[in-house]
Amino acid sequence: MTRRLRFGVVGTSAISGRFVAAARSAGWRVTILVGSSVASADRFRQQCGSDALVCGDVGQAAELAARECDVVYVASPNSLHAEHATAFLDAGVSVIVEKPAFAHPAELARAQRLADARGVLLLEAARHRYEPNYGRLADRIRQLGPLSGAQLIFRQYSSKLAAYQHGDRPRVFDAQWAGGALADLGVYLLYAAIDWFGMPEAAHYGAQVLPDTGADACGWGVLHYPAFRVDLAISKMHQSYAPSEVYTADGRTLVVNHVTEIARAELSGRDVTGQELVLDRPADNPMRPEVDFAAALLSDVDAALTDPRYRQACERAAQVARVTLWMRQDAGIVFPGDAAFEQGSDR
Repeated sequence: MTRRLRFGVVGTSAISGRFVAAARSAGWRVTILVGSSVASADRFRQQCGSDALVCGDVGQAAELAARECDVVYVASPNSLHAEHATAFLDAGVSVIVEKPAFAHPAELARAQRLADARGVLLLEAARHRYEPNYGRLADRIRQLGPLSGAQLIFRQYSSKLAAYQHGDRPRVFDAQWAGGALADLGVYLLYAAIDWFGMPEAAHYGAQVLPDTGADACGWGVLHYPAFRVDLAISKMHQSYAPSEVYTADGRTLVVNHVTEIARAELSGRDVTGQELVLDRPADNPMRPEVDFAAALLSDVDAALTDPRYRQACERAAQVARVTLWMRQDAGIVFPGDAAFEQGSDR
């Protein structure tokens, strides 16, 4: 009989609740919940209907996790991911970090070296990569032949925007917390672009930067490839229902409803009229596919360390982090730790 995986959670936001639900639906057992205070963690425990241990200190939680957890899911504010993930990795516990896993690619490289040294796993929670339809779409794109470009769109109105407009500083709209549209929604698009088209040669980003917080509320990115370009539309201040599109060199267009929770894809153009791809119904909880992927690796961590699926996930996370940095730098978006890494202190 397969052993139930024990997991901890750092962070008490809605996304943590969705991860708990997805993990429980896969048979995992939550054992530790970590909040910004014990009271915060206890409120979250009650919301989850759990008997998990609660902590308000990550250091204490890491000591407990070494005995009580097989893996910890980190969904604290972006700028704290490196500190929190490192604490658990150093304690010998595998970690799943909500995207963006780290604010700077050098932080990711450090954490990956630590994970390898401790013999544990480090995964970025790029949930859409593990949806069956995402993989099918990637296969279909590879079969299209030469491409002439693509336009990928993720514009989703943020529930935190009203608070910002009324004078608050939500972390998702504050560069001091490594927030912004690119660091959030842009990660989905960059994973899709690199998975489907490969690593770009260069990247640019024109952003609408909030003057008081330094974070981008929206922007338009361009990824340059040898024979074409990919345009990225990213926003946390608009709600778009427009599909994403992939263009072939012979005039066909693959239209996809979205890069996440893909439900419809249709090929049209020369000699083709509305050819639909056969796709599965998306999971009720969109985080369940990534939970299943992690479970397969966590069932034998020693074997997973050399599993091509794990090494490819690590490589892709590093590539996405690198392109994100290119785009941030192009737009003049600065996160707190950038200066130290530019001076070489990450080595």
